[in-house]
Amino acid sequence: MKRRLELAIVLLIATAACVITPAQRREETLAREAHMFNDDLRWSRYEQAVRSLPPDEAPLFMGRVNAVGEELTWGDSDVVSITFGVPSETAVVVVKVDWYYRRDQIVKSTTLEQRWQFTDGRWSMIKQRRLRGDRFPLVTEPVTPPALPAAGQPGAR
Repeated sequence: MKRRLELAIVLLIATAACVITPAQRREETLAREAHMFNDDLRWSRYEQAVRSLPPDEAPLFMGRVNAVGEELTWGDSDVVSITFGVPSETAVVVVKVDWYYRRDQIVKSTTLEQRWQFTDGRWSMIKQRRLRGDRFPLVTEPVTPPALPAAGQPGAR
């Protein structure tokens, strides 16, 4: 009898441990989405990749894709880390990308930070920026104004 009770308790604990919370499900879904999004980019499946973008960002992204045309070639991409916010409705995904332009074939590396948000039952990649490495043509960057010459330098007023 004692043995059956112990077995029942072990089964109860094991069953409780297998319950997946909504937050865990969201996290698993994002991990899959982030990998698929970056794989779609790597293999130039841009029409599929833009499904993970907000509707207003998709045409802007496709404009950047069309601007580089066939010149951009992806060597590799790797999801380095995924950090979730609390309560797992936002996340930061860090991706390392190796790429090159066909005309010069010099491999460049860029580390990107992608911000994802869970809204209306789905994850969207809402913002992307370069963390380090070479400037990447599919990620917009703020224009930095030219530095003003220091006093006493040519061109200074």
